[in-house]
Amino acid sequence: MRRRRHRGGNSPLLVSTHEPRKGSRSVGNRLATGGAPSLLPGISTTLTAASSATDPRRDGHEGGPIMKTYRKELWFTIPARVGFVNITPQVEDCLRESGIREGLVLVNAMHITASVFVNDDERGLLGDFEVWLEKLAPHEPVAQYRHNSGEENADAHLKRSVMGREVVVAITEGKLDFGPWEQIFYGEFDGRRKKRVLVKIVGE
Repeated sequence: MRRRRHRGGNSPLLVSTHEPRKGSRSVGNRLATGGAPSLLPGISTTLTAASSATDPRRDGHEGGPIMKTYRKELWFTIPARVGFVNITPQVEDCLRESGIREGLVLVNAMHITASVFVNDDERGLLGDFEVWLEKLAPHEPVAQYRHNSGEENADAHLKRSVMGREVVVAITEGKLDFGPWEQIFYGEFDGRRKKRVLVKIVGE
């Protein structure tokens, strides 16, 4: 049986949980930061991020390199139909828990109407993404899509295809080896329900 999805409004939800580094651009060009996720004016939300982790596992031979693996699921509920969340702090927490110093981290959305991508944590850019994606694959009229037979989220599938499923980031000396301004984002295109992001770390 196919589930019928709820049709929502078009207002984006832009959330940042990242502390700005030294030398960052003016605060006026970025989201407010702090202990709790910050929102654009007029937006009220409750963001949940629960997790389920396994203990790091070891697989190696005596006297040689020891490879460790780590897996954790992050859960998010975005109260708007479309939203972007900076999940870099959560991924950094996973890296610390893993104890891995050198390796790779895979971060992927586990739903086909959500994305994980790397870009700049700048409010104007995130707003541009939302507007641009809506032009590429507008939510309405829902009847324009053949997929929307009992569902109303065809546009979310198309937006996910554009923004991508996953990112892989190098780990060097126990830290995410980013380029300038790079951050990891969760992109939601059919919100108002719980969805998972997988964090998988491999290394030593």
